[in-house]
Amino acid sequence: MDDGNRNADEIKVTWRPIVLGPLTVALFFMALALNDGGTAMLGIILLDLSFSTAMVWIVLAARASDNPNSPLRTFIPKITTFLVLGAALLAAMRWRTDKGISAMELGFAAFYIIAGYIANRSLDAKRKGPQLTAVSRRKP
Repeated sequence: MDDGNRNADEIKVTWRPIVLGPLTVALFFMALALNDGGTAMLGIILLDLSFSTAMVWIVLAARASDNPNSPLRTFIPKITTFLVLGAALLAAMRWRTDKGISAMELGFAAFYIIAGYIANRSLDAKRKGPQLTAVSRRKP
């Protein structure tokens, strides 16, 4: 794709929303269809995979961002907290009936935390440090 004729205000669509958007939505709705009243493990796995796909999307967007003050900086902790609390709640609700689902949910919660950390670190790497210049005093 030739970027030479682009304006600075023109929106550039990358492969991430074209591929990861429909994949996330498809996994989410397949999870809803296969979740048999909360007892089907495949539905829960697909639900977690849809959220994992969204977190991978966020990590890739953070790595590709040229703006160190991107709105992703405030979005990443919020979505990470939401997903970790959801996974922890599901793990706690399933602890007495199926410890395998609880362990799986805790693993996905760890993945969400790691993905959020990596996304924040990649945005932090793009921030410039303080621009200090040496000042020399004149000798009298």
